[in-house]
Amino acid sequence: MLAELDGRPLALSAFSPSSTRPGLAEIHTSHPDSWGGGVAAALMTGTLSRVRDDGFARVHLWTLRDTPRSRRF
Repeated sequence: MLAELDGRPLALSAFSPSSTRPGLAEIHTSHPDSWGGGVAAALMTGTLSRVRDDGFARVHLWTLRDTPRSRRF
C-alpha cells in the first residue's frame, strides 16, 4: 500500500511471508517523513486487513534496531 501527498509518495506498507519465522507475515512499512500524521496507522490498518485476507494469523513488524519510535509503534 502506498500513501501519497500532493502526488508524491509519502509512506509505504508491504508484507511478505517471514523468512525467519515460519507461518508469520513480516511487515515492512513507513518512512520517518510520514510519522506523527496518522498515515502509518492508516497504512497499518489496511495492511493488517490484507494480511488476514491472505490467511496469516500472526505478524511481526520489521524495524531498524536504532529507531526507538518505530519499535514502539
